[in-house]
Amino acid sequence: MPAIQLVTELLSSYQRGERDFSRAHLTGADLKDCYLSGANFAKANLVEAVLAGADLFAVYFREADLSGANLSGAQMIQANFSEADMIETRLEGSNLRQANLSGANLFGANFQGAVLDDANLSGANVSRAVLVAVSLVRAQLNGADLTGSQIGGADLRESTWRGANLTGADLSQAVLQGARLTGTNLEQGILSDADLTEASLWGASLRRAKLQGANLRGCKLGGATLWQADLSGANLQGAICWETDLSGADLCGADLRGIVLRDTVLRGALYNDSTQWDGDPEGAGMQKVED
Repeated sequence: MPAIQLVTELLSSYQRGERDFSRAHLTGADLKDCYLSGANFAKANLVEAVLAGADLFAVYFREADLSGANLSGAQMIQANFSEADMIETRLEGSNLRQANLSGANLFGANFQGAVLDDANLSGANVSRAVLVAVSLVRAQLNGADLTGSQIGGADLRESTWRGANLTGADLSQAVLQGARLTGTNLEQGILSDADLTEASLWGASLRRAKLQGANLRGCKLGGATLWQADLSGANLQGAICWETDLSGADLCGADLRGIVLRDTVLRGALYNDSTQWDGDPEGAGMQKVED
C-alpha cells in the first residue's frame, strides 16, 4: 500500500477513536505536525518517518524502530521509547519531559536544544550522540553509554549518572550542579569550564580528563581517580578528596583552599606560584612548575 494511503488511513482511524497502531509498517511516512496523542506504536516500523512538530504526548513507542526518523520539534512529554531503535534519529528542539527512553538505542541521535527534564535514559546507548545545549535537569542516566557524545553547554543539574560511561565525552561548559555521578567513567572526558559545584563523583574515573577552569567547589571526589587529569585553573575549594588519586594531575593555577584531604595521592601532581593551597606541596610529593 502506498505510504500516502497508509498515512491517510491511520489518521482517519485515529479520528474515529482507534489508538492501537502497534507493529504498523510506516517506513518513510509523513506525519509532520500530526496530532497523535496517546497512540500505541509499539514495535512499529517508523524508519525514516517524518514526525517533526507532531503532538505525541504519552505515545507508546516501546521497541519501535525509529532509525533515521525526524522528530525535531515534536511534543513528546511522557512518551515511552523504552528499548526502541533510534539510531541517528533527529530530535532537535523536541520536548521529551518525563519521557522514558530506558534501554533505547540512540547511537548518533541528534538532541541539540531538546528538553529532557525528568526523563529516564537509564541503560540507553547514547554514544556518539549530539546533546549540545540540551536540558536534562533531574534526568536519570544510570548505566547509560554516552561514549564520545557531545554534551557541551547542557543543563544537567541534579541529574543522576551512576555507573554511566562517558569516556571521551565533551561536557565543556555543562552545568552539573548537584549531579550524582557515582562510579561514572569520565576517562579522557572534556569538562573544561564545566560547573560541578556540589556534584557527587564518589569512585568516578577521570583519568586524563580535561577540567581546565572547571568549578568543583564542594565537589565530592572520594575514591575518585584523577590520574594525569588537567585541573589547571580549576576551583576545588572545599572539595572532599578522601582516598582520591590526583597523581600526575595538573593543578597549576588551581584553587585548593579548604580542600579536604585524607589518604589523598598527590605524588607527581603539578603546581605553580598561582596554585592556592595552605598545605605543603613538596611534602605531598608535588612538582613545582616554573612560570
